[in-house]
Amino acid sequence: MYSPVTHIPYTICFCKAGDKILMLHRHRPPNQGLWNGVGGKIKDDESIEESLHREVFEETGLDIQDALEIRLAGVVSWTGARDPNNENRGMYAYVVEFPESVINNSQETDEGTLQWKPITWILSHTNTEVTENIPYFLPRMLCHLPPAEYRCVYDNGVLKEFLIRPWKNQSIQK
Repeated sequence: MYSPVTHIPYTICFCKAGDKILMLHRHRPPNQGLWNGVGGKIKDDESIEESLHREVFEETGLDIQDALEIRLAGVVSWTGARDPNNENRGMYAYVVEFPESVINNSQETDEGTLQWKPITWILSHTNTEVTENIPYFLPRMLCHLPPAEYRCVYDNGVLKEFLIRPWKNQSIQK
């Protein structure tokens, strides 16, 4: 039975420039050793947008005020997490479009290695180097469709089901 996400403590951002997305090869959990978007925990004293701005800048050095477009793409939520304290939560998902002039070589950060990756590589369902749920939700997010809830159902850490649901953001709290 489906129960809607009730708590959204995180943001995730996919910084796009041309046909590439800036990905982070994470040094630490969650998703250690995998490529993922950038983001993190929303602090108690900040708005969702302030958290997005801070996290993107801290992790990449990019200022989203320089972006061509900032778009809320929806919420990625999950159930069946290994950690019961992290059950039925989610993250606000954004796509931020930058000019291609921001693309540079890979760089090391405290969080991991940053590298601009081709979208086709990221979206391949056979790519085991990317966090496994990204190829399910990111294609729709890149198409400028209305925000939705992208629900990932896990069983013992394995993605078993992926659902797209209408998102009623007014009923969700950070």
